[in-house]
Amino acid sequence: MSLRDTIAANARCGARLGIRIATAAFVVDAAVLAAGAFRRGTEPPLAALGVLLGAGAYGVVAVALGALFALGAVYVGGGREIGPAALSGVSHLRRLLGATDGAACRSFAARLVAALLALAAAVAAAVPCALAATEDVRTPLYTVAIACAISLGAIAASAAAWPVWMRTGTLLSRIAPRLPRPAIQLGILTGAGAVAGASVVAATWSSAGFALPWRGPIFALALLAVGIAWFAFDPGRRRARPLLRRALLGARVLLPIAGLASGALLPRPLSSVNDLLADATGPIAGIHGLAERLLDFDRDGYLSILGQGDCAPRDRTRHPAARDVPNDGIDQNCSGEDRRNAIHMSRARHDYPATPRPAAMPIVLVTVDSVSAPDLDLYGAKRRTMPALARWAESAVVFERAFAVGPSTRLAVPSIVTGRYMSSMRHKPKPQTHGAWAKGNTTIAEILSRHGYATIAVVGDSYFSKTLRWVYQGFGKQLLDWKGPDGLTAPAVTDAALGALREAGGADRVFLWAHYADAHLSGSGYAPPPDMTPFPGGEPKDEHDTKLLYIDGQIDRLFAGIAEIYGDRPRLVIVSADHGEAFDESHVKKAKARHAWDLSTAVTHIPLVVSSPYGGPRRTTRLASNIDIVPTILNAVGITAKGIEGDSLVPTLLTGADPGRPILQQMFYPEYIARGKPPLSRVAVRVGTHVLYRHHAGFHLFDYVRDPGEGRNLSASDPSRVEDLADTMQAMLAGSPWADPQPR
Repeated sequence: MSLRDTIAANARCGARLGIRIATAAFVVDAAVLAAGAFRRGTEPPLAALGVLLGAGAYGVVAVALGALFALGAVYVGGGREIGPAALSGVSHLRRLLGATDGAACRSFAARLVAALLALAAAVAAAVPCALAATEDVRTPLYTVAIACAISLGAIAASAAAWPVWMRTGTLLSRIAPRLPRPAIQLGILTGAGAVAGASVVAATWSSAGFALPWRGPIFALALLAVGIAWFAFDPGRRRARPLLRRALLGARVLLPIAGLASGALLPRPLSSVNDLLADATGPIAGIHGLAERLLDFDRDGYLSILGQGDCAPRDRTRHPAARDVPNDGIDQNCSGEDRRNAIHMSRARHDYPATPRPAAMPIVLVTVDSVSAPDLDLYGAKRRTMPALARWAESAVVFERAFAVGPSTRLAVPSIVTGRYMSSMRHKPKPQTHGAWAKGNTTIAEILSRHGYATIAVVGDSYFSKTLRWVYQGFGKQLLDWKGPDGLTAPAVTDAALGALREAGGADRVFLWAHYADAHLSGSGYAPPPDMTPFPGGEPKDEHDTKLLYIDGQIDRLFAGIAEIYGDRPRLVIVSADHGEAFDESHVKKAKARHAWDLSTAVTHIPLVVSSPYGGPRRTTRLASNIDIVPTILNAVGITAKGIEGDSLVPTLLTGADPGRPILQQMFYPEYIARGKPPLSRVAVRVGTHVLYRHHAGFHLFDYVRDPGEGRNLSASDPSRVEDLADTMQAMLAGSPWADPQPR
């Protein structure tokens, strides 16, 4: 055989090996994708379409991997023909592990050192990327996820050292000292790595280890098992039946082509398939994301393919999330026609007329961290988690459809204390995580202080002083602000709050904000107080409910103290939460986080109860948000201020009126601005019983009252409602410079 024929044969051998590896990976990834679709309740045709699009992604991977292995085979083989076993190193490894002579041991050590050095170089190159990525959101879960992803990428990158591993057999052959047998070397190395890994996991378990994304290792093991089986049965061998060989070859060629064609022709109503691909484990999600970045020519966050519906792929002012200007002859939102009727938004107000006439009165705002409305007996829960709050609410106004403006403390509390959306606040030119607030933002404490109010903040968590210090702006007293060794501060919060009110001497112009943080997921989990018997079950939900009952006792003590101090005098007391906590399967198993990662009803449905001189008791289905707390306070005491974006709830307190006003929810990360990333990563608008979510290129519509788990996307069946709510969303974002999916 000539040298040219030998090189060609080796190239074909390497290409076949690369394609076989990619195909084996696709078998595993397709199974994981199908299982995820089944768990989410995705309709079988959509799941099949997702798998087909995954085949298109793996077609790209197979071509790249085949070319890489072909070049490697030519390099390794040189002038001699090699086979798949030699190419993969299986025969070499088997022979070397049983070797006893020093030369073979040194040869094995040389190749092992070469591979480890390449791996170390890949990790070293990946560390800056990991550090930059984890600065976006400083949470243990996010950090661990990014670190694991970078590590897997580094391991994949180390495969580039494979040809070197095959050609460095004599690197250490001149070293005289005898080395242990290769099998012992490998055993020592593996054992040391296992001990080191177990130590790291044990040391970080309380803060981050519990959140390790086990899907990655499981995927790798499954891929290894399928790969071994694939190598054991090589359809290219001569004894394989010709028909089977042709069928497998045809599947390898036709499936990726069909997947790529489906992606190009995927209609807009089937855009939910993109969610399946984004949630996939393995290269499918990466290839899908890469395609989105490469094919988004106008950088508006939408493609003209993959069901993303960009009708003008080179005009960034026209895309499905754009606001369609009525009667201008241009279809800005790609709905197929120019909008004829404009959405008219009534102005948010905090100056509604009220009877009795608004006057100075004591104001108490109580917020509980991480509590969802459905977890309370006040909202129909079977467990009596907060019975004292339920008794107190019998003489107050209960808002049954109240929602957090954001799904985490850092995304909700700024709006609670300012009455403004994060996207319209002032931020530093180069904002850092959590420290993004620039001068010029005004808090409720500052406004009330200007009108003679004594302002007091009692927060049982040092998170605020360390990362959200600016929410204390305007408070004359900041008490507590620490977390005890057991993470339980509710009694201290109540003691400090009542002490401050008594010190104020029962004055009318007093504003107290008391924040109970004990229910928040801490590093040690939801450990209930030692002297309390938790609700039966032993799950995090049971321990969380136990801590709610613990907090309820302290809030009951606070209310009793307030009644003792003020008697029958008029006062305004508001009880709410910064965000909720979800314990459903999709948040526990898929997102590995119970809040902060989405705007779903399970995460953002919060309690909101208001006791005031303006009416009650009653229950109302009016939509409300914790951004409405500031305008309600100002309206109740007759104070006006500029820049308030929430809407006062006083009309509902007075008569139960429901103005039908929509509410907006945001996930806004100001630190993304300096990085050129869209700071508004997710947006939602709720109108009546429906919610529309916008995440990157996708719109998702749900009836959150009939379908609280949000398992049925109505986007395809109700496109007119999607268009109306999308226009409402854009109208509510009109005051923000970040209304578009991409930064300007």
